[in-house]
Amino acid sequence: MIRDRTEELVRLHFEHTPREEPSSNGHKPSGAGAAPRKSDGEVIEKACAERNGKFERLWSGDLSDYEGDHSSADDGFVHKLWSYTQDAEQVKRIHAASGLHRPEKSGLRADYLRRSIDRAAKNVTWFYEWSEEAFKIGPKSASKDSQDASAGPDCVHGVLLSEVVPERVRWLWKSRIVLGKLNLVDGDPGLGKSAVTIDLAARVSAGKPWPDGSECESGGVVVLSAEDGLADTIRPRFDAAGGDPSRVVAVSTVPDEEGNERQLSIPGDLHIIEAAIERVGAVLVIIDPLMAFLPGEVNSHRDQDVRRALAPLARLAERTGAAVVVVRHLNKATGGNALYRGGGSIGIVGAARSGLLVAKHPEDDNRRVLAGIKSNLAAPAPSLVFSLSSTESGAVRVDWKGETPLDASALLSAPTDHEERSALSEAQELLREVLSDGPQPASDVRREADSAGVAKRTLDRARQSLGVLSEREGEAGKRGGGKWTWRLPGIKVANPEGWRTKSHTDRTDGEKSSYLSQNGQSGLRMPSDEGVKSAKEVGALNQPLSMSLHPGESATLAELKARLSAADVRAEIIRAKSGPALALGSYLEKPTEERLEWLTKAVLKIRGMDTADWRPHAGVVTAAAEDPSNHPLDCGCEECA
Repeated sequence: MIRDRTEELVRLHFEHTPREEPSSNGHKPSGAGAAPRKSDGEVIEKACAERNGKFERLWSGDLSDYEGDHSSADDGFVHKLWSYTQDAEQVKRIHAASGLHRPEKSGLRADYLRRSIDRAAKNVTWFYEWSEEAFKIGPKSASKDSQDASAGPDCVHGVLLSEVVPERVRWLWKSRIVLGKLNLVDGDPGLGKSAVTIDLAARVSAGKPWPDGSECESGGVVVLSAEDGLADTIRPRFDAAGGDPSRVVAVSTVPDEEGNERQLSIPGDLHIIEAAIERVGAVLVIIDPLMAFLPGEVNSHRDQDVRRALAPLARLAERTGAAVVVVRHLNKATGGNALYRGGGSIGIVGAARSGLLVAKHPEDDNRRVLAGIKSNLAAPAPSLVFSLSSTESGAVRVDWKGETPLDASALLSAPTDHEERSALSEAQELLREVLSDGPQPASDVRREADSAGVAKRTLDRARQSLGVLSEREGEAGKRGGGKWTWRLPGIKVANPEGWRTKSHTDRTDGEKSSYLSQNGQSGLRMPSDEGVKSAKEVGALNQPLSMSLHPGESATLAELKARLSAADVRAEIIRAKSGPALALGSYLEKPTEERLEWLTKAVLKIRGMDTADWRPHAGVVTAAAEDPSNHPLDCGCEECA
């Protein structure tokens, strides 16, 4: 039992440790003179008498109050002892006799214990006032009154804010990477997260300016990498970025009890990371990726597990003043809040004070964007564009291109493949069409989208991309007395006041019928399904088969017959609200190779033709799409507007 072991050790100290004469070691307890020297047993007995039992648990080797972090437990043990004795050698002896002492770590632990003692001498402000009346040597059978009188420093909890000295937030990279805190970099695999962090490490080691041109204070760097090789990846990238390798230490594995290499574990091996920080005076620690260094018993998707593992890491950052940057991959979800896109528990981004995202540029596949997803301590910094290039040696190098207005939400809501982009364009087209006449009930728009086969998630992304406004109409404050409407930005509810009346009257129904009849006789398109279908036979639309050939291209007659004709294309794209018509609208809005492919495949699919070999049909589709006479009646392009 913990209590039995404590009393036994205390009695041993009483029997074998002589009482020493009071002396001063230079520390002045609050409200008293120099602290009198007490035996080890007396100090242990008094410290273990604290009401909350925290010291007693530490004395027995119980790390539960420090979430299994040995370094933090040692630090707490020393700070508590310092309230009862200001003798560094006595603190070391008591620690060596405690359950916290680990002989196999004696070298590293001794050095760490010295630094903990130095911090305690600087930070501790409460000192126990020793007196024979307040404390008598012997077993824990003292009266309740005497225990209450000597309850120790934990009888009053909390710190008055008036006693807290305000400090400025210290930045390694202004508004992006904060010193003494946890920082986060999220991104999908293969986009350059590791290349970016190595580029930043090189800048810190050499004191080179940050990518935004701001000044970078030089310092050491500690790198933990579980995915990239030191010799063939990390060092070449580091050299390509112009870093100083003498100021960087890489530590990812340590020998186990059998002499084999094992992966570093967080928080179990934080003392090794701290020793590496001390070795090079590190101001930046990179952990890439975080999940690789969490032990097997930590469930990265369980908030409580993650926070228990990261809390000691956060204390390490605060203790050393280094910026700790952890890297993780994104989950497989799409869209949504950027804070929820990182892999594992929300507790990871919750523990970080600053979060960054590396994502593909939505308009240029060869570029990437570094954007902020969280900034607790400053206003969000502008997003930065970069690209990846190769040096002559084959190493990847990061080339920074300047700022961009794209934020994390826009980057993560951008469609990731052609099929998804097509669905988004279709949803955007539907919204433009349905809302073109002004505000519409949101429920009606959703029903329209559902009947058109547009998924709810796609519709919401289309709303966001178009900036559709959502407003409530009806009696304010009355439950169920109103309804939500959607409208396109810039389209306001019509106000009859100030309208100018027409100088002429509209056509009568008879005149309209006559007008439509004349259109039919002259071969013009008429606003009816029958008129659209008959338009195929109107005019000289049948083109020679050779019209589908590009200059210098040849084909057999069978191949030519298998190709689309201009009439085929026109028959499909002219039908309002059809798949090809929607694809046409997207293509006319921004003619790109990708949108041409979508348009061509849409026509081929509806004609029952093979979509895989779409390229030979692209020429005739382009020609038909650029001819305004082939556009549907509701076309909104510049030619038809």
